[in-house]
Amino acid sequence: MEVGKVWRNAQGGNAKAKGNDGQRYIGYVERRARGGCGMLILTAMHVHASSQKDAHFVYAAADMAPKYRELATRAHAHGARLVQQLFHYGATGKSEARDDFHPLWGMSAITSSLGETAHAMTEDEIEEVIASFAAAAGHPALHPGRCAQILLDGAPIGFVGELHPKWRQSYELVQAPIVFEIDLAAVLNRRVPVFKTVSKFQAVERDIAVLVAEHISHADLMHVIWSTPVEGVLRDAVLFDIYRPQASTEKSMAVRLTLNLHDQALTETQIDAAVDAIVAALGAQLGARQRA
Repeated sequence: MEVGKVWRNAQGGNAKAKGNDGQRYIGYVERRARGGCGMLILTAMHVHASSQKDAHFVYAAADMAPKYRELATRAHAHGARLVQQLFHYGATGKSEARDDFHPLWGMSAITSSLGETAHAMTEDEIEEVIASFAAAAGHPALHPGRCAQILLDGAPIGFVGELHPKWRQSYELVQAPIVFEIDLAAVLNRRVPVFKTVSKFQAVERDIAVLVAEHISHADLMHVIWSTPVEGVLRDAVLFDIYRPQASTEKSMAVRLTLNLHDQALTETQIDAAVDAIVAALGAQLGARQRA
């Protein structure tokens, strides 16, 4: 940045302004850059959905990246640099402040100035918010709008993305390389699939259709099916149809069961016993009734 250029503090507004698709704010920032501002501090952005305040939005919203990429491109064209503030508002504000509703989180269950008592964060939730700051900050070696965090079981283990423009220019690279950084120890400790030989005996398929209450989900159905003791013969279960009879509060869910054993062919007795056990478990745990 050139010596003597003006710094400009943050103004109320952001690239997700309602009703104008953010273009007024982007244009505002560009005009300040064109007018000689060398450093523009942008309106603060929430790092987590539990931080609630009018006119501020969570940085990770799906439509934010392209708007901020356009904002940066237009400001950089005039030699300006941008600073993005990141924050978590804590036990203040109100959970209805934005469209992306989320319960208000705070370090303590205190009542905000707007009359809402915040949820006191657990240690895991505090770690989640701290991690969201890190995720929002990105990686200093990567392009701010073209990088992603790598997660393993929900925990960050690295980054991948396009090399930052300043490093590309420094090394006079014609094209921007894609680079990554990863915690190898975390990858090596990950459980990997173990090979099992394919059975020499043909698998058997059986279809079952059960009537269940409307609120029963696919996950509910599969949990009961896979947790039913069937002597190890169940190899796969796939939901292939949902039917809702007219004037009924129930729905029909049809599942294809694949049964097999590694060391022997299944008998009709074993097949029937497995299917009957699964249907009985669905009835006992979900109130399901088998359709004819």
